[in-house]
Amino acid sequence: MPSPPTFLRLPREIRLKIYVFAGLVRLCPINLNDEGSRKTYRDKQIGRYLQSLMPWERPNLERARDIYCDYRKKIFLWGYRCGTTAMMECICPSLPIHLLTVCRTLYQEVFEILYSRNKFKYYIKDDIQLNWEGVRIMTSLCIRLNTCSCVPGHFCDHPRSDIPSERCKVCHSTCRRGRDPPLSANSPDAKEVVEKWVAFSGILVKNLRPEMRLTVISDCADLESAQKVVDSLKVFPTLSQYSVRLGQSPSMPWRKVAEDVVYKLMNRQTLGTFQYLNLPMELQRHILIFTDLVSPYILEVGDFLPGTRQRGIGPFRQGDRVCCFRCTDSAEACCCVVNHAAFSSIQCHCWVFPKALFYVSKGMRQEAINTFFSKNKFLITEQIRSYSGDHSSGEGSGMGKALTFFRRILPYGTYNGS
Repeated sequence: MPSPPTFLRLPREIRLKIYVFAGLVRLCPINLNDEGSRKTYRDKQIGRYLQSLMPWERPNLERARDIYCDYRKKIFLWGYRCGTTAMMECICPSLPIHLLTVCRTLYQEVFEILYSRNKFKYYIKDDIQLNWEGVRIMTSLCIRLNTCSCVPGHFCDHPRSDIPSERCKVCHSTCRRGRDPPLSANSPDAKEVVEKWVAFSGILVKNLRPEMRLTVISDCADLESAQKVVDSLKVFPTLSQYSVRLGQSPSMPWRKVAEDVVYKLMNRQTLGTFQYLNLPMELQRHILIFTDLVSPYILEVGDFLPGTRQRGIGPFRQGDRVCCFRCTDSAEACCCVVNHAAFSSIQCHCWVFPKALFYVSKGMRQEAINTFFSKNKFLITEQIRSYSGDHSSGEGSGMGKALTFFRRILPYGTYNGS
């Protein structure tokens, strides 16, 4: 009788599925700095999950990962401000690196799959030696030079903890929570980080494959520091995707720096200006459809904006989410242009109400109103109360609530034109 086939005689597709089931390919990014220290955190979270089970419930480790793995929540939108502000975020099993020691043939196959099919993140402040042979076949890498809190203007010095009562009430876990102060041109620490980045990027640029999806996060305190970070990127080749973040808070000049380098690296032309008002009215109206006047989401009423009688408006069921999770490949940090001084070659799906378009002129305001109300879908719930406080006016009825809602969501005031 013929001997049964060995593992290496199986079709490659079957072997790949076995590698995936063994944990060689996973959803969460691999931490090149501190991958091994996840074990203690993982064991602790699994222990918490087992303690929470009722006597008749059977343990389900896949369910435990759904509950305690932040990356799964971010990518699949399971919860908004859930998760931990501890250092670790992933509780996936340890990588089966022992497969690399079986034999030479298996080593080559496992090595190629490990580096080419996983996502990686690297914190440049740590002095560690990367496996450049592995970097050459990577397809996804997030490099963090410096990461502030993802809440603009917030510097978090709160203790890291995975206990809900001890978490920072301002930070959220929809993207990476940084503890770094922004890079400043006058800071010796910032100078050291930039020097490390220049040296590292000089080696990295020689070891990139075209399929790479690269993210660079460097929150800066001044434009000079941001420009130094970008200068090292300008010699990089065209890759599959680029995402660059240069500041914690939105800033048009800094965003322009990130946008210009991404367009250059992707061989795209930077968008220029044109005389919009000189175009035929039909073209003007058609262009407005491609602005944020038309939201990809169903819109619902929000709370009153601070210091105004104007209601906020936002995507239905977006909750506390502030990132679309499409701005970077690994969901390691937010690069959405509405949240930070950043730019990505990946299409961002974040939406903000385009208030500025209503202040250009009376004519533009009317066209913006027509486009906004004719092209969007709105949700008006029974929870909306009479905004005037005068229940005798009839605004307590459903129709009155709806009319008041539509009046209050539009910006009002003076125009910057006639």
